[in-house]
Formats: sequence, structure tokens, C-alpha cells
Amino acid sequence: MKNHKYSEMVLGDRNNYLTLWITGLLVLLIIFTALSAQSADIGIDSYSDNYNNGWADNLLVWSHTVNPNADRMLVVAVTNKDFQPGFRPLVSVTYAGAPLTKAVERHGYNLSVEIWYMLEGYLPSAGTHSVVVESTGPVASFSGWSMSLYNVAQQAPEASVVSTGSWCSVLTTNITTQTNGAWVIDNFAIESPDSTVSAITSKGNSQFYEVKAPPLTGSPSGHTVGASMKIANTAGMTGMGWSLPGCSQMVYTAIALAPAGVSSTYHNVSANVGTGNGSVSPPTQSVASGDTASINITPDPDWSIASIVDNGTTVPVANPYIISNVQHDHNIVVNFTAPNTHVVTAAVGGGNGT
Repeated sequence: MKNHKYSEMVLGDRNNYLTLWITGLLVLLIIFTALSAQSADIGIDSYSDNYNNGWADNLLVWSHTVNPNADRMLVVAVTNKDFQPGFRPLVSVTYAGAPLTKAVERHGYNLSVEIWYMLEGYLPSAGTHSVVVESTGPVASFSGWSMSLYNVAQQAPEASVVSTGSWCSVLTTNITTQTNGAWVIDNFAIESPDSTVSAITSKGNSQFYEVKAPPLTGSPSGHTVGASMKIANTAGMTGMGWSLPGCSQMVYTAIALAPAGVSSTYHNVSANVGTGNGSVSPPTQSVASGDTASINITPDPDWSIASIVDNGTTVPVANPYIISNVQHDHNIVVNFTAPNTHVVTAAVGGGNGT
């Protein structure tokens, strides 16, 4: 009888274990199914960064590793600072010797931030290679980070936003995404004596990068660089926010990346010189809906911008001329005005001479 009861107990326990095992297996299958359903979500493949402070040369180099994932994109953000007023735009950014494409840039008094990207078709299948950033000349400080992502739509960023400011303690900005599940990534720099920046949690962006550069000899203050990311689950306007204590100057950039399997509508933005002497750049660009177009205007010596006409409408003069939230084609005509000239007449009043 004891053996019989023991057998029943063991059999019952085994049945319970079997039930628990099957239940656990079902739970794992449900979790696996849920994760599989989210497999199209953007994910992080790898991350790296570098920083050089103290009259660096015009190059910043660091190593970055990519892995064999699908629909990858490499994003590189670079900040540089010059002692003098003005800025030094980047000449190029390369990875494994191949060039990246500039997504967005913003320049301030002596700070510059730019974001570049490379699509799957140009990335090595796997391995560690060099990110090489080259500026137009030596800078006082250089910093950069690189992040490779997977399951990203193989297209330009679907939206971008730029901003500048001064004497600001809080930065809030909005960007309009075009697809559900887009990733928003920002990068900014501020001039400040000694500032610790932090993302505003209520905005939902998570900080992943910060560099505090101390003042250099001859410079009144150092600067701080920060970056964050956010998943915009629903397409539309979404906000990013930062606390920037002690900020005297700020430059900001952000881009939105669509997940794989979706595409954006693109619009043509063309720029031409109407009258006068000068140039515009770029002459043509293809801009995704909701993205920002920027046109640099360069008058010839002694010439100035007379007017800017956008699709037949005269708009306020600005250089660069920026079109935010592009939703249709634009034809820009820039007119330059000639330098002022004066006629000076000389004559002999009396006596002999010429």
C-alpha cells in the first residue's frame, strides 16, 4: 500500500512537473513570438567614441566594430570647437575608407555639430575599422561618437531639426517623424564653465553620451557635448529635452530614422542665382518629407544678398536659408545686389597743373 501510494504520489508529481514544463514552454513560445513580432524594430549593433582636447590637428580617428546584421546604418556625430569666432566645417567622414553622407549640421559662434550616416550597401560585412573625421583646419577640441544600428530603412533620415541659442538653461525641441517606431537621435554642444547636462526624463529621451572639455589656455570657458536617443512609437511630432545649466552658447542637431520596411516621400529642393554675382550650395537636394533643407549663400566680394524668392514668394533674407518640415518641392532664387559705387571728379581750380 505504501508503495502504491508512493507510486501515485510520484506519478502525480511527475504530472505536475510535466504540466509546469509544458506551461513554461508555452510561456517561452509566447515570449519568443512576441520578440519575433518586434524583430523589425531598430536595434543597436555597436557603439564607440573618441575625444581630443587641446589644439588637435584637423583629424579625429577611432575604431568601430560592425557585426553581420541586416539593414544596418552607421551614424557618426562630430563636434568641434575653435578658439576664434567662426567654425570649421568637416571636409569628410569615412569608415573603412568609404565616405559617409552628411545628414545635418549646425554652426554657432565657435562651436560646430554635424551628424553623418552610411547605409548597409557601403558597410563592411563585419569587423573593426577606422572612423576618420577631417575638418577644414586645426581645431581647439574634437569629439565624436559612432553607432551602428540594424533594421533601419535604407534611406536618408526621414526628418531632422537644428537649433542654436544663447544663455539657455533648458533646451526643448520638436521633431516630426513619418513612421511608427522611428528612432530619434540628437547631438549638441554648449559653451559653459563647468556644466553637467542631463536629458529631461519627461520628454522620454535617454542620454548615452557626454564629454566635458575643460577650458584651454586663452579660452574663457570649456564646453560640454551630449547625445541621447528616443523611440517614437507613433508617427508625428515628438519632443526632446535637455537641462543645460550654465549654458552661454548652444548648437543642436537631431535626426529621425525609420525602421526597415518603410519608406519616405522625397521632395526636390533646387537653388539658383537670379541676378548679381554670388553662388548657392547645394544647387539641388532631395529631402524627405518633414526633413529640413539648408541652402548656403555666398555673395562675391563687395556684393550682398538682395532677396530670396521661394516658389515665387519673397521671403526674409537669411544665410543659410533654411526650410523646416519640407512637404513639397521648392524652387529657390537668390538675387544679389551690386556694391555701391561713387564717382569722384577732380578738377584744377587755378594755376598750372593737371
